[in-house]
Amino acid sequence: MIAQFAYSIYFGLPVVAYFGMITLLLLLTTATLGYLSLRGKIQKGFKYHFFFARTTIVFALIHAILALSAHLNF
Repeated sequence: MIAQFAYSIYFGLPVVAYFGMITLLLLLTTATLGYLSLRGKIQKGFKYHFFFARTTIVFALIHAILALSAHLNF
């Protein structure tokens, strides 16, 4: 059931691909915020950095579950 959802096609790509792209964008945003915070370029950067880090972990776990669902048959 999860595999059917993960590999259903919307706008030409499977759902698992969209979660992968979102995860990559969140990861790059997290790294950029951390870098800018260390350099003192932005205020409250670490607050946003930790928020994006948690969000990235959640999206990465969902992406992994969707990707592995086809191989684990659930």
